[in-house]
Amino acid sequence: VPDISQQRAILYQEKGEHALALQDYERALEIRRQRIQENLVGISSLNDNIGRLHSAKSDFQASLNNYQVSMSTYEELYGREKDHITKAKVNESIGLTYYRSGNTSKALEYLAHTQLVYKQLLPEKHLLQIELLGHMGAIHEAMGKLTLAEKFFRRQLNWSATVLPVDHPLIITFLDSIYRIHLRMSQTSNVIKIFTGHLEK
Repeated sequence: VPDISQQRAILYQEKGEHALALQDYERALEIRRQRIQENLVGISSLNDNIGRLHSAKSDFQASLNNYQVSMSTYEELYGREKDHITKAKVNESIGLTYYRSGNTSKALEYLAHTQLVYKQLLPEKHLLQIELLGHMGAIHEAMGKLTLAEKFFRRQLNWSATVLPVDHPLIITFLDSIYRIHLRMSQTSNVIKIFTGHLEK
């Protein structure tokens, strides 16, 4: 279609019908711009997938490299300074890759930035924010900061209880995280209270 529009524009131009030629040139240009954007989004998405694959294989440097290529493309699309959900999700993936590689401080750095963007751009208690709380709780747990981890897991449970059915599988998973933390803290009586309170909702 853009090729046809461009050829017709040339014919209009040769006939001196400049207004019609300009319309066709601009139409062809817009279509090509859209296709470039679609191609860039597709390329970034593929790099995301490859990054996840490398992370699953524990090839963390290759994973990070793919995520960085993906981020560079998204920055070209959406701007370097402007926050965007898609860019935040790539940062989340980078953070989780650092976590799996054992670099918990770097992981928290990326996830904290993701949390700020989610807070700015997403509705309150969006599922992406709820899932992120669990990731941050898991990292603090891995660092041995059990009290802080419990706070993240508790907030995750409380938020999810407002947007998900009481018997939703995710809520069961979130309850299990709290149970695990309290077992490690030897505070099983607290777990009973939490479970009872949740069942009474």
